[in-house]
Amino acid sequence: WIDQLDTPLQISTVIQKSPRGTGDAIRSAESAVTGRFIVINGDVLIDHKSLSLLASQRDDSVSAKRVPNPRDFGVFELEGSRVVRVVEKAEEPPSNLANVGCYSFSPDIFDWIARTEPNPVRNEVEITDTLQQMIDAGRRIGCIQVREWNELGKLWDILNLNELLLAKADRTAPGPGAERREEPHVVGKDVTIIPPVSIGRDCRILGRSVIGPFTSLGDGCVLTSCRVAGSVLMNSCVIGEGSTIGYSVLGEGTVVERDVSMLDQMPQEGSVHISIKGKITDSGRTRLGSVVGDRCRIKKGAKLDPGTTLDPETVLEP
Repeated sequence: WIDQLDTPLQISTVIQKSPRGTGDAIRSAESAVTGRFIVINGDVLIDHKSLSLLASQRDDSVSAKRVPNPRDFGVFELEGSRVVRVVEKAEEPPSNLANVGCYSFSPDIFDWIARTEPNPVRNEVEITDTLQQMIDAGRRIGCIQVREWNELGKLWDILNLNELLLAKADRTAPGPGAERREEPHVVGKDVTIIPPVSIGRDCRILGRSVIGPFTSLGDGCVLTSCRVAGSVLMNSCVIGEGSTIGYSVLGEGTVVERDVSMLDQMPQEGSVHISIKGKITDSGRTRLGSVVGDRCRIKKGAKLDPGTTLDPETVLEP
């Protein structure tokens, strides 16, 4: 949609000097804000109609989504459409309306944040504490319920969201035998594309490669006689001949040499488990390959089991 704007989109960046909480992060942007504004957490995606509704609110407002597991989230307690309490991850939450991390504020929110004491546990200024302070002082805080809410908090959320967005957009590259030089990428005559697929600029897909379904390639990727399915490849990835990449995420500049296998299904039935900060976690996905950091190099003939993670700049021997 950015490409369809009549005027260039201008973006200003303000850096939070130290990680002192969500309220402090918002306060860091005070110099760049005029009038009512929207705050969106960086790891969530909200549908366009819900954002438009949030932007139209006259009162300071939060957004929420009903969830089956409210104990895992901060929730809002309402009276009508008005928020009367903000509760963070309670054992017995007062509602199932999860805080989705999108807000509409007037500029005086900065004064409220300045009066908010740091959280005693983390010593951070949290916007949820500011909201409760405003409610206690009699300030009206509205609430809208969003239609679609997607998080990117876990590694496999990248694949989940990739599948969702590609299914909606259905952006596909040329099919077998159709070399399209006028496209911002090159697809060889013997390449098979299985929609939906999204291909970035300056990509080269050559040989007898099979790409898709549900695969997104960043700019400048080079793929040669390989098989890539259900995966997200960031910019400038290189995949060598005979390699198979299944339901994996590859960081920018990663090189996969010849005959590498990234397996995505467990030998026995069931979902793939993955280690996060030393804790084995059930992904809930029956197909999940590897999550590979930026600028890794995976050498010829290596085999990666489902749920493998690699730190950036790892060199994996055969």
